[in-house]
Amino acid sequence: MSVAVWILAILLAGSLFWVLPQAASSRRLAHDISNLQISLSRESARLAQENQAVATLQAQLEELQASNTNLIAAARKNQNRIASLNAQIASLRGTPTAGTGASKTP
Repeated sequence: MSVAVWILAILLAGSLFWVLPQAASSRRLAHDISNLQISLSRESARLAQENQAVATLQAQLEELQASNTNLIAAARKNQNRIASLNAQIASLRGTPTAGTGASKTP
């Protein structure tokens, strides 16, 4: 019977040497998980802010592109108006328009 007690004592001691490090490892793992969750939460909030900033910049870019398109259209319209006015001026002066011949100097 004393042999059985010694075997049980050895098994109990051996299990303690295995269980205690596992418990400490489990606590470390839980601590690491907690730290990672906190970091993830912070980074998620920062990412949401950055996404909002990107959305704002995208909206501004779209506004500027629309404005640029309008300015290009206005510039083309003004070029056509200037060409038309130059043709009218040339016809009133009796001079040929650009590209049709030499112009008279006033």
